[in-house]
Amino acid sequence: SSGINAEYGNLIKKIEGLSGLMSLTDLNVASNKITEIGNSLKGHTNLESLNLSGNQLTSFKDLTNLVQLSKLRVVGLKDPLYQSNPVCSLCNYSTHLLYHLPLLS
Repeated sequence: SSGINAEYGNLIKKIEGLSGLMSLTDLNVASNKITEIGNSLKGHTNLESLNLSGNQLTSFKDLTNLVQLSKLRVVGLKDPLYQSNPVCSLCNYSTHLLYHLPLLS
C-alpha cells in the first residue's frame, strides 16, 4: 500500500498535486484547512482510506464526491484525535454518508 501523511497543521487548503499518484491507497490530510473535496480525488480509484478530520468541510453535497472512489472503505471526518468538520454537526450526517458510501467499514 502507498500512502501520504500530511496531517497536523500543514495549512493545506486544497487537495491538489496528486494526479500522478494513481496507486495511492491511503491519504491522511487531517488537521488542515481544507474547505472542499470537489473533484480533487477524481480518478484515485485505489484509495481505500481517507482521513479528512479536523478540516473545514461543511457540505453534504461535497461529501458525495467520494462516491467515485469505489475501493474507499474508511473515511475519517471526526476522528477523536482531531476536531470534527462542521458537516459532522449537521442533522443526519451519518445516515447521508452511509447511504452514499454503503461499503464503508
